[in-house]
Amino acid sequence: MFKVIPASLIRSYSTIIRYRNMHKSSGLTVVFIIFIFLVFNSFLLSAQNKVTSPEEFFGFKMGTDKKLARWDKIVEYFYLLEKQSDKLKVMNLGPSSEGHPFLALLISSPENLANLERLQYINKRISDPVKLSADSLNIFIKEGKAVITQSMSLHASEVGGTQMSPELTWELLTFNTEDCRRILDNVL
Repeated sequence: MFKVIPASLIRSYSTIIRYRNMHKSSGLTVVFIIFIFLVFNSFLLSAQNKVTSPEEFFGFKMGTDKKLARWDKIVEYFYLLEKQSDKLKVMNLGPSSEGHPFLALLISSPENLANLERLQYINKRISDPVKLSADSLNIFIKEGKAVITQSMSLHASEVGGTQMSPELTWELLTFNTEDCRRILDNVL
């Protein structure tokens, strides 16, 4: 995948070349300047792709004894992750009975999230297969994705699921293992 290089960096590179031509600096100096430019450029590109870990955001490792993340902070964290990753869509389903945001997170590959309407259509059609021909059903099954729902702590006394959900979300967004890619490619 190609990365977009900000215009300011391109201007910086052209400034370096103009400086070199104006001052006829030695080849070693030019190589050093270009090296610095490339290091700086790779640093900026990696910073653009940064997904904040739960430990960085909350200030402690999830599951640490006597440490619980507040729900309002977890909500804030999920919205931050949505801005940082194209593998997450946060939906506010409305207020809970106590007035807190009730969230649904869609975690999947960027391609699946981009084709969400089509995948919803396929799942609606498969839900009543009697109305489909065998060929249509097979095409929809091959194109469709599994939908997994995890409810994280429905009851107030169940804190483990809520507390681990930021960690699980972050791992699905950042881990680049074969298992993780398979999950994101095949599951909504």
